Amino acid sequence: MPNLMYIYLDFLMEFQCIGSECLNTCCNGWDIRLDKDTAEYYEQLEGTFGDFLRQHVMRDEKTNDITAIRLEEGKICPFLNEEGLCRIQIECGSEHLGSICQNYPRYERGT
Repeated sequence: MPNLMYIYLDFLMEFQCIGSECLNTCCNGWDIRLDKDTAEYYEQLEGTFGDFLRQHVMRDEKTNDITAIRLEEGKICPFLNEEGLCRIQIECGSEHLGSICQNYPRYERGT
């Protein structure tokens, strides 16, 4: 496994999402890959939201495992609601966001 180096500005350690009050959105314009634990949770999630979630993911062609969120036209996350809030976070809690979304605006880079 490669070593990971986190790159961030000093103020980002204190960063917290302000959701609909934000003038920008982190939920578009970039790929949202999912870590294995999150993918497994999404695969097992029951109910209407679980069904909706599984309709908006990408899967590995060989294994059928969930690998990423399938973005809508314009590379917009399908879980962003009208108020600019994440439906996954609302429905499941922030602990069930994928690592990319949990760590944003920080990102990982292999060394």
